[in-house]
Amino acid sequence: MRPFLSALLLSLAAASTVQAADHGNLETSFPLEVEDACPIGRNGIAAQILTRYRDLRDDPEGRNLVEVTPRIEWGAFPNGQLTPELPYFLGNGSMAESGEVGIEALYNLNSESLRFPAVSIAAGLDKACGVEGDAGLEGSVSVLATLSLGTFDRRGRSPYSYVALQVHLNATYFHNFDPCPRNATTASRSGSATVSR
Repeated sequence: MRPFLSALLLSLAAASTVQAADHGNLETSFPLEVEDACPIGRNGIAAQILTRYRDLRDDPEGRNLVEVTPRIEWGAFPNGQLTPELPYFLGNGSMAESGEVGIEALYNLNSESLRFPAVSIAAGLDKACGVEGDAGLEGSVSVLATLSLGTFDRRGRSPYSYVALQVHLNATYFHNFDPCPRNATTASRSGSATVSR
């Protein structure tokens, strides 16, 4: 019963954190693992930080790992953005004192219309550093789509009637160019979500 209560309290805390986040600007590595297809505005800058706690039950070196990921989004070019990030792990787990240096470029191919979603492509590179520095250079290519569906309360009775529902679809391919024996050489991930803004 105690682990259930702990998990419930952590879920409620995470949910309240997510509600405070900017749902209309979903980015990779944040709680939903879904990214929208809309870049930040030209010359815009946004600073973000992600923290995650992991309870590692099977790690012989320790159970606690905290990931801290500062990132900056910069509208470096029209219809696009550059996003450098520096994920770093703290704690007593085997990945502690290691991290990555990463950069992602996102380019919006078309704006959303009444019938067609906004579509973007993204490419990223990550290089491990610290204790896990032998993990090699990893590249990723993504296709992202975002489509607004309208509001859930068309009569305007709710204080949230102006909030549009959106569907986000992502497909990502990863490749490690110089893998160590414990890393997979290729992987792919796809995701979809409907979120309200």
